[in-house]
Amino acid sequence: KAFIDGTLNYQTLWAHELSHMWWGDKVTCETEQDMWLNEGFAVFNEFLFTEHVYGATAYKNAVRTNHRKALHLSHIIDGNYHALNNIPHAYTYGKTVYVNGPDIAHTLRNMMSDSLFFVGCRAYMNNRAYGNANSAQLRDDLASSTGINLTSFFNDWVFTEGFPHFSIDSVVYFPGGLDHYF
Repeated sequence: KAFIDGTLNYQTLWAHELSHMWWGDKVTCETEQDMWLNEGFAVFNEFLFTEHVYGATAYKNAVRTNHRKALHLSHIIDGNYHALNNIPHAYTYGKTVYVNGPDIAHTLRNMMSDSLFFVGCRAYMNNRAYGNANSAQLRDDLASSTGINLTSFFNDWVFTEGFPHFSIDSVVYFPGGLDHYF
């Protein structure tokens, strides 16, 4: 009742809670160690709500703010870097789940493309409907429904603590863009 006050102040909270009809109710995480499947995707749905109502720029701003928290705060508040999969009991409802989880969902969306990501999410929901699931089953349902091998992605982003390392060893600049050269 405190969050229904006739304003839009809590609209993303409602988007989050309503998304639990899918991410938590229709498919429930198999154990608390996979809580990111419920809560990480519910926070990610806050971002999707923001995108739908306020546009791509608002979505990107929400994702960027969350990403900064994932990189700078989650491991400090949770006392260590934790993998999303097999999260320790003390951190089931910690920052790793609520901040890193949606960050990884967004990364999956970008890596797979919208069309394939949402096809994969629907397949997961249909395949696991009214049952329990774990991170490996999400990976497998996304992969089998889209044809994208997600083993490395999940190994690096979901099953391993922290974040993968990226290095840029060179940059090529094309003045005027690539169209000028091809």
